[in-house]
Amino acid sequence: MDMNAAECSICSQDAKTGIKLFNNAICRECEEDILNVDIKDIKYEYYKVVIKKMWIDYILAFN
Repeated sequence: MDMNAAECSICSQDAKTGIKLFNNAICRECEEDILNVDIKDIKYEYYKVVIKKMWIDYILAFN
């Protein structure tokens, strides 16, 4: 997905390619890392927290 000059919501790098999740850009590198991280890795917990915050912010935007 081409997101023009969006900033990755996880690593703050330029997210020209990647995905959009709850109106947040996620760069290709972070997307790949999320897909391949082991659940025993500390990064797994980090990604859970970040994605949960995205989800909560998305829901609260409608209130």
